[in-house]
Amino acid sequence: MLSVIRTMGTVLWRRGPELMAAYLAGAAAHFLLIRLAAVVTATSEFWGMFVHPLPILARLISYVVMLLIVREA
Repeated sequence: MLSVIRTMGTVLWRRGPELMAAYLAGAAAHFLLIRLAAVVTATSEFWGMFVHPLPILARLISYVVMLLIVREA
């Protein structure tokens, strides 16, 4: 149990800034894409259907990037 906590601390110490950057990039993209989806939907509901999944995709991509960062550690 102690080795797991030690490993987690080591990974966070070494890769913490990269993980935080990936999370913040995903959160910013998610926020901006939600705003974009609102504007597009207000103008055209048809195109709004295609833009609405993009914020979820941005969040998913940021999680995958964070997992890839942790895997390298």
